[in-house]
Amino acid sequence: MAALDTLEWVLRSRFGFDKPAFIELLAKLLSTTELAFAAGRAPLWTFDRTAARCVGARAVPA
Repeated sequence: MAALDTLEWVLRSRFGFDKPAFIELLAKLLSTTELAFAAGRAPLWTFDRTAARCVGARAVPA
């Protein structure tokens, strides 16, 4: 759930998405067959270098 909150915050505050646009994007992401969503699946990929040092996390390559 925290990942969705972060995604919403980034898209709305940094990219100007309004709530309906975010909901539409989320619906499209969830219906995409190329993506798999599984809670608790390792590793946790992050752009945050500090978070990448946590156990089970990895930094997204630059």
